[in-house]
Amino acid sequence: MKKYNVVTLVKTPNAEWKARGVGDRFMRCTLQRKLTRFSRSRVIALLAAGMLTAFGSAPMAQTTIGGGQAPYVAVDRPANVAAIPGVVAAGAKWQPVFSSVELQDGIVGTPDGGILIAMQENDVVRKIEPDGVTTIYLGGTQGAGALALDNDGRLFAVHRKEPTKLGQLAPQRRVIAETLPDGKSVGRLSDLVVDLKGGFYMTGAGFHYINPQGVVSVLAPEVQTNGIALSPDGKTLYVTNSTELVAFDLQPDGMPGNQRVFVKLNDTNADGMAVDTAGRVYVACAIGVHVISPQGRELGIIPTARRGTSLAFSGPGKKTLYMLAVGANRTDGTMLSMAEGPNGRTLFKLPMLTEGFKGRPK
Repeated sequence: MKKYNVVTLVKTPNAEWKARGVGDRFMRCTLQRKLTRFSRSRVIALLAAGMLTAFGSAPMAQTTIGGGQAPYVAVDRPANVAAIPGVVAAGAKWQPVFSSVELQDGIVGTPDGGILIAMQENDVVRKIEPDGVTTIYLGGTQGAGALALDNDGRLFAVHRKEPTKLGQLAPQRRVIAETLPDGKSVGRLSDLVVDLKGGFYMTGAGFHYINPQGVVSVLAPEVQTNGIALSPDGKTLYVTNSTELVAFDLQPDGMPGNQRVFVKLNDTNADGMAVDTAGRVYVACAIGVHVISPQGRELGIIPTARRGTSLAFSGPGKKTLYMLAVGANRTDGTMLSMAEGPNGRTLFKLPMLTEGFKGRPK
């Protein structure tokens, strides 16, 4: 029996359910009209009961929906990694590290080679130790949804529960910014990065710059931002804009200028980012992690079987790329259905030839 991986089901106008990945491999499964009484979530849950596999795990027994009907298998694209010189070796494998049905986001590497994960719904920050042991690092985080560390070890977060804000979580807790210059809320925030001068860049409606004095500036509101990253020298700011990566030159006062399209990604759902020591930019998108040169040239795509949402380098020598991806796993490695865990995420890691930039935690 062939092994398949899960992604999504799409119902077409003629009562057909198409189970497919975001690549070019898919299977189609047609429901008889009498089965249209099943809701989408019910169908997905029934499928999940016996036919979902993840990242090449052993297949489960097939399940049939309806008397005598063919089994309905949800399939996902394979994640066969090809060599990108100096970046990743051919055949490198994504390995699952941690999974939860609760929403996770905004990972950051720690100086000891671990990973911090913002568990937004649980109001905790979880730490994955270098040996894989999982611990609760902080509690009572008020909906912290993305994390950043500075070189002094201070932990910062964007808080997504009302009132939304930028705050410091450790070693002390304080609010850095929760309103704009006009007194309005900063709104829902997606991601953040800390520069070496004590300033913050956050994505939300466009993106915001908060200078070391705490003054908030709203920038590029027309950009559909999500992920955000700084170049190793701190002179260039990168933000995602749906299907492209936008770059800004940073002035001595931290304010951005010279907005430009850095690279067209030919992909969707551009999300979390990371940078390596050579200045290459890594962008998690629908079909995989795009690797971009400092000159704005795409060097290749590291395929993923699921859509990635957050990236970080960590591990020994910062030579491991960590990725949060949509979908939670069962203990046997199979993916939960959307009905069972709609906000679930799984943390994966990939051995790299390159290493993450060591001049900043993020």
